[in-house]
Amino acid sequence: MSWFPDPVAFSIGSLAIRWYGLAYVFGMLFSWFYGRRCIQKGYFPGVSVDCWDGLMNCLMLGIVIGGRLGYFILYSPETFWTDPLEILKIWHPGMAFHGGLLGAVLAIMMYARGKVSTLSLFDVVAVSAPIGLFLGRIANFINQEHCGKPTDVSWGLIFPTMPDSPRHPSQLYEAGLEGVVLLLILMGVMRSFRSLQPGQLGGLFLFLYGMMRLFTESFRIPEGQWCGITLAQYYSIPMIGIGVGLVFWHRKRNRHFV
Repeated sequence: MSWFPDPVAFSIGSLAIRWYGLAYVFGMLFSWFYGRRCIQKGYFPGVSVDCWDGLMNCLMLGIVIGGRLGYFILYSPETFWTDPLEILKIWHPGMAFHGGLLGAVLAIMMYARGKVSTLSLFDVVAVSAPIGLFLGRIANFINQEHCGKPTDVSWGLIFPTMPDSPRHPSQLYEAGLEGVVLLLILMGVMRSFRSLQPGQLGGLFLFLYGMMRLFTESFRIPEGQWCGITLAQYYSIPMIGIGVGLVFWHRKRNRHFV
């Protein structure tokens, strides 16, 4: 089976609108709308709709700047030093989830200062983020980025950028796990446990995403490896630890969460 996508969704004159850019725009838009609905339904009593609306500009900047810088610092440090202007060319490939996560956390901390609980805001972001992650991975698939390892499974795809053999559609694995499955789990926990303490949903997000990334990386061509473990797996391990810490931080005060 072959896959021949066009990374350009449509053109307006000489301006090419790419699926990757649309994924970021609609990912932020749908995440904002879903988070807003969750707040309106009372799932996050410590966060107001106005506060959530105000966070979005800061959050978008944090994700884009953190994701771009993170890619060059974590995965391509030689480019960071030899061609630093490449960082500014945001229309070129190169975004790292872990860098975007750090950028988002910093944006939340800066915005929340003196206004609302940082952990409560992080919870809303966490339960909304899988929507954007799903669209981002679909855009990776269309762009033929982060292709999987060679495989003989019946659903293996031949990517034009790597036509030597069928490969795992690892982008779709990530879209399904980090997007759909993660969203459903967080949604279910949010609706089932009204007595959650601030930070527990965010901690669950960090833990589950970290575990899922450890798994999906085994199907993907690694962007850097050390001692048989990919760089992304290394960066995911601290996420798992921090996530577990946040989930059980308030365990004594919240016996209903297991």
